[in-house]
Amino acid sequence: MDEKRLAQYREKLREKERSTLDLLQRTESLGRESDGEVLDIADQALMSYTREFNFSKSSNDRRLLALVRDALHRVDHDSYGECLHCGEEIETRRLEAVPWAMYCLACQTLNEKGRLET
Repeated sequence: MDEKRLAQYREKLREKERSTLDLLQRTESLGRESDGEVLDIADQALMSYTREFNFSKSSNDRRLLALVRDALHRVDHDSYGECLHCGEEIETRRLEAVPWAMYCLACQTLNEKGRLET
């Protein structure tokens, strides 16, 4: 992959890292806010649901952050854009859509079906 394209992906990944970190920080600060005095059971249920939803979202965001950081590591170590399973080049359209992609489309499909041998 040429340096210009690699620099574009690096910047996309860094922007995603920044936005995901910002989102995680906002979610965590919402979770730390005091509940105040809850007046009825419906309010308690809503607050509990909201807290669970934010926890789930935060967990997904942490996984995404790890994928983005792994991709940045691959950029820095000249292996970005190569499928981690078969070693083939990941399609440009796929990297445009998902810059943190680890696998080519064929291997990703196998992974999603649980048939990717690691």
